Amino acid sequence: MSKLVFDVPILSISNGAQDQSLSRGFFVQASGQLVSAATGQLPLGVILDGGVANVGRSAVLLSGSGKIAKVKLNSVPGSIVVGSFLTLRADGTVGLDQGTGTARVQVARALEAGAANELIDAILLDTVALA
Repeated sequence: MSKLVFDVPILSISNGAQDQSLSRGFFVQASGQLVSAATGQLPLGVILDGGVANVGRSAVLLSGSGKIAKVKLNSVPGSIVVGSFLTLRADGTVGLDQGTGTARVQVARALEAGAANELIDAILLDTVALA
């Protein structure tokens, strides 16, 4: 009898006092909190299933896993098409990579087109800070 083994790097992390129940597709820090502009930290991964405040835990798929996940586009994501490189925004969402000349953190590559505030399928890439 053989066993089916899944190689999916998912962590269950505490989200503390932050309600992440509606945060599917947002990127989080190693602390379990949503990525924010104030921290300047690279993300640990993307929320697959967010927990409620104080009692919940969030399921997080690790950045750089090469796996496919839903990612949340921000309110002004740019023109997202299949193959677009996606960069992190200040609130844990993503948008179109604006290219050279701007500091940014590349986290994923779009597998489908998308518009403002949508969840789209993307491949999680190695997180890279670019300038």
